[in-house]
Amino acid sequence: MISCCIKKAVTGMTGIHRFHDIFHTQRPTLQTEVWYSYGKSCFFFGGQYVHGTLRRKTPVNSTIRIEAKVWKRYVDDILEVIKKGSVEKLTEFLNSLDATGSTKFTYEVAQDGKLPFLDILLERMDSGGLKLCIYRKLTHTDQYLNFSSHHPVEHKLSVVRTLLERSQQLVTVSQGKIQEDAHVEEALRACGYPPWSISKVTRQMEFKGDKRKKKNRKLR
Repeated sequence: MISCCIKKAVTGMTGIHRFHDIFHTQRPTLQTEVWYSYGKSCFFFGGQYVHGTLRRKTPVNSTIRIEAKVWKRYVDDILEVIKKGSVEKLTEFLNSLDATGSTKFTYEVAQDGKLPFLDILLERMDSGGLKLCIYRKLTHTDQYLNFSSHHPVEHKLSVVRTLLERSQQLVTVSQGKIQEDAHVEEALRACGYPPWSISKVTRQMEFKGDKRKKKNRKLR
């Protein structure tokens, strides 16, 4: 597993998107463009398009052929799974597409089976599967909106809800959810949040989950 990041030095870049298999240009084409759409990642450098299917192969219109089992992109961050020894070759090729050097790709390789991507830490298990947990940088301070600040209570409760829902929706292991919830509660207490605020949001989330389950049963 590797994680790539696109570094752009050109401002005012053209935005191109695809709707119903028709490509639309938002602004006049510049010399260097980087764009993507749902299902395909495309590059336009010096009058030449290079594109590749995200989930299978990338890139296809190129002088090299590298099979990618996974190619997931969010804005300028890419998560990909390719064969060992292909990372440098793929990165070198992508960086060679722009002769001006305005767009550069950097990469990070998984260490000890772990790779951070966005705010998630992907970890390979002994069984071969993946487990996800919340990733925090070493410089993360757990500082959130203080409960004593002059903000509406709804805003403060939304902080609790965001952190707890992130734990429930992204963390894949039960023990990991328990540890993350405990970490969130400790961080919120340090920010002045009283126990009732966490309990209230927890009850709301449980009620919402039960309501969703009942609705799904009716649809069946």
